[in-house]
Amino acid sequence: MVKSFRSRLRQLIFIPIIIAAYLLILRGAIEFFHPKDGGLLYIVDFIFGRETAFWIAAYVSHHCYGFLTQSIWGDPVIFYSLLSAVFIFSVFLTKTKIGKNA
Repeated sequence: MVKSFRSRLRQLIFIPIIIAAYLLILRGAIEFFHPKDGGLLYIVDFIFGRETAFWIAAYVSHHCYGFLTQSIWGDPVIFYSLLSAVFIFSVFLTKTKIGKNA
């Protein structure tokens, strides 16, 4: 009884943490690849200079940002499908082990 309570408690704690981490990582990736003031442009501008930052904005940042916002964050079917997959994966990670290998 105590083990089942502990396993349920572990699931109640870790499943929301894993889902929140997915959402924060996705949102952070969107902000990192923002073509106007994203973190990638600041890093490239600081290390390589303004010319390289313009190239990165045109050929890398703009496409990645468009993919993240239009394909994942902007499309509800893909967004909720991935969210469901993350939920199922988090349940699988937190399930209890039964048998000899427990």
